[in-house]
Amino acid sequence: MSTRTTYYDVIVVGVGAHGSSILDSLARRNISALGIEKYDIAHANGSSHGNSRIFRTAYIEDPRYVPLLKRSLTLWEDLDQYRQECDDMSPAKILNMTGGLMIGDPNSGVVQGTLSSVKTHNLKHRIMSADEIRSTYPVFAVRDNEIGILDQSSGYIVPEAAIETLVHRALKHGATIKTNTTVTNWEEKSDGTFVVTTDKNETYTAKKGVLSVGAWANQVYGLREILHVERRVLHWFKPVSTNSFSSIPVWIWHEGVKIARHGLGEVGSGGTRDNLRTTPDELDRVVEEGEISLMRDIISPLLPDLAGESVATETCMYTMTPNEDFLVDMKGSVVYCSPCSGHGFKMATVLGEIVADLVITGKTSHDISFMSIDELTKVKAEGGGCVWKDK
Repeated sequence: MSTRTTYYDVIVVGVGAHGSSILDSLARRNISALGIEKYDIAHANGSSHGNSRIFRTAYIEDPRYVPLLKRSLTLWEDLDQYRQECDDMSPAKILNMTGGLMIGDPNSGVVQGTLSSVKTHNLKHRIMSADEIRSTYPVFAVRDNEIGILDQSSGYIVPEAAIETLVHRALKHGATIKTNTTVTNWEEKSDGTFVVTTDKNETYTAKKGVLSVGAWANQVYGLREILHVERRVLHWFKPVSTNSFSSIPVWIWHEGVKIARHGLGEVGSGGTRDNLRTTPDELDRVVEEGEISLMRDIISPLLPDLAGESVATETCMYTMTPNEDFLVDMKGSVVYCSPCSGHGFKMATVLGEIVADLVITGKTSHDISFMSIDELTKVKAEGGGCVWKDK
């Protein structure tokens, strides 16, 4: 059987949160773009699902992300407006601004990291005492020594709706998307062109290529020295009363509790397998009762009204760098856009803009200097790690 070849300006491999945003940004700039996705759009096999992703502006991780978050917020609002105006899409909101409460001991990584960002960028915020938190949001059983930082420019994104809308707008502006199609090989030719072949015996050629493949990064471009994949579990519990949770902000507790808790201590502790290193092919998607029980035990003293019946669980994958920064870099005619170390969905819109800048002009006005392959390799060699987390 002969192989069919088709030509584009840009090929984007992976149409998850970031790939869909990249396609959208390219298509709206009149760039001929093809997206290739291994599964259906907005699938639950990777890292871009689970009904909610926190959006935060007062950023714990690093003040350098705040300008990106501000731009992302504008772009999410624009995307929401687009969805409201589409007759063939439900009017459900993508971005829901609830405010965000970061809770912890004053010296905790969560509090200190948040304060660093609000002070560096002069962000509006409110520092709340334990008594003020209990009075305003009685569902939070805060300890006397804890405080909260309230950031009104926070909320949550519905990831499935976000991806569906980005894809809808990209297609409307001329992008092409192939779903349920696996890229079996990619190559940067000597003349700089980017060529991929698929499991459907098709070959696609473009001037530039983008690899936005999330947890499949090591299989696709093999930066194993600076990348690894971790298993994460999302939990949903039935609250005693839904009314008590109807008007609270999204939250992060210094122990890691938020809409889904990041990390349950040592690998395998208490019956959990959260944090285990894995690959997409080896990911264990079965959530055991011990994992649910441990999560309930963690939640009970913090949110007593929430620690009821477990109504659902899901697994996902985080692709991590040594210091948990993003990886966004251009080498030759290829842009590498992943991973985001478990905190990148909220910035999908601006990352789409950044990658479009790179493939069109080779540069961007946004500061991504700390996200390069060379910088992350240097961090790894020096034994660096995530600087904000409590040790």
